[in-house]
Amino acid sequence: MTVSAAPLALQLALGAGAGFAAGLAYFRALRWNVDLFERGVTPKAILLLITRFAALAAALAALAKIGALALLSGALGLLAARRVVLRRLGGLE
Repeated sequence: MTVSAAPLALQLALGAGAGFAAGLAYFRALRWNVDLFERGVTPKAILLLITRFAALAAALAALAKIGALALLSGALGLLAARRVVLRRLGGLE
């Protein structure tokens, strides 16, 4: 059995969980990134920005290798994490 032949329920759960975890890390790092830019620490901010994008791309690429359902549920998990982080920061009312 290959990874792409994983049962649909497993793809769904794995994708949503991994997407949510990646989303929490991504959006928390985004907040940190904004703080670095505001303080004028541009080289460190650019390095964090590149790292943030690369980590998210790697997570989504790994989910794509598992299957389309894993990738789609990962994207939904990412959006759910965005909502959680925005609520914690006071961006959503």
